Amino acid sequence: KYDYTSASSFEPTPSYISEACSVLSEEFPFCSVRGMANILRQHKNHYTIARNFVLDILKEGGSSRAKKFEDKEIQQFLSFKSVCGSKNPTAGQRKRIGEKHCVKRAVQ
Repeated sequence: KYDYTSASSFEPTPSYISEACSVLSEEFPFCSVRGMANILRQHKNHYTIARNFVLDILKEGGSSRAKKFEDKEIQQFLSFKSVCGSKNPTAGQRKRIGEKHCVKRAVQ
């Protein structure tokens, strides 16, 4: 028997993952299929865990698990924003990123 709320109870097969994504997309039509696939992947491709995550967010106030996830994303964004800010990368940084990946207006 499987514990469907545990990410370690079984290893999802490709057909399980595909079906889970399809069902989640039907249950939450306001999410894109790509977005739902990302949520599923973030939750180790387990349907029940991904579904509970979305439901927790939709519930008034959300769960502490969903809140922790959101707080982590916000912290990562703010960290990224503080590093990038509005400054342009140096010539060395542009070279490491790859000149073809940088826009011309970002040239110092």
